[in-house]
Amino acid sequence: MSVYILFGQRICDYPGQYAPEALEVMDEFAYDENGVWLHDKLEAAEKTKEFEALRIVNIGLGDMEKLRELIVGIPEIKGEVKGAE
Repeated sequence: MSVYILFGQRICDYPGQYAPEALEVMDEFAYDENGVWLHDKLEAAEKTKEFEALRIVNIGLGDMEKLRELIVGIPEIKGEVKGAE
């Protein structure tokens, strides 16, 4: 699986004033169906003149199980087992 992220670096008054921002995100399936949407967002951000740099980056995330672990984590189940003694 991969995601497409539109990153922007705002124009700074001094170095390090702003960190790069993730402005928009699409997964590979949405991008395949309507990637024009993300490119339209890129063009709209360029017109604002607020950014010194804008770029769409494709990031591969591996399979869905690994993605779930990255986002949600591996659940820890706590409890007490009671039974006949």
